[in-house]
Amino acid sequence: PLVDQWAQVAINSYPKPIASHSQVSHDSNLFLRALQALHAHFNKKLREVTERGGYEQVVTNKQW
Repeated sequence: PLVDQWAQVAINSYPKPIASHSQVSHDSNLFLRALQALHAHFNKKLREVTERGGYEQVVTNKQW
């Protein structure tokens, strides 16, 4: 089903955590590193989509 496909995409869209929520919330340096890693990950995803012709094209061709 479509819902299962989107759930799998969402799970695969996020990078592995570099630390637990508790660790990140108590260490500002760790928080910053985690935030930078997350932004770098999604910037890469955005470039991939752009290179493939945009969101609509990626969805139409089921490339994500």
